[in-house]
Amino acid sequence: MIKIPKNTITLAPRPYALPASVDVFLPLSYLGRLKREEYIGYDVCALTLIHAALYKMRRSEMTDDELAAESAELSQKWEDNTEPEHEDTDEFWEALAQKCEEHTAWLKTQKIGNTLLPDILHEYVQQKIESGHFRDATEVVMAALDRLPEYAGCRTRASAK
Repeated sequence: MIKIPKNTITLAPRPYALPASVDVFLPLSYLGRLKREEYIGYDVCALTLIHAALYKMRRSEMTDDELAAESAELSQKWEDNTEPEHEDTDEFWEALAQKCEEHTAWLKTQKIGNTLLPDILHEYVQQKIESGHFRDATEVVMAALDRLPEYAGCRTRASAK
């Protein structure tokens, strides 16, 4: 028997849940900067930087008590997350591969934004848009990236074009 690690992605039961996503269309000044961060591959790097910037912006708007409460909640969820044990057999891996293929085929039929986000960041971006502070997800991501020192000046270059 093997135990699947807690951080393993598990597939949602049918009907599958769509991943949280938004459409982001960054100006060339931002894309150029992301492109220079190509140390682990552009797509992975760009998405990682976008997530990090959004998390940083979100955390900066939270009080110490809110941060502590969220941290405690996440720790509890981590402790409570128990995955069933699975026998390490060829049948198990074949069934898992089949589920993955079905899920991938289904995803290809759905409308998904060009930027995948964890649920917590998706909710944050949607709240920013609904509050009227930003028109769309691109503006939220640009504002978040602007808070990173390495992106200072990108917005100025983008608006100058």
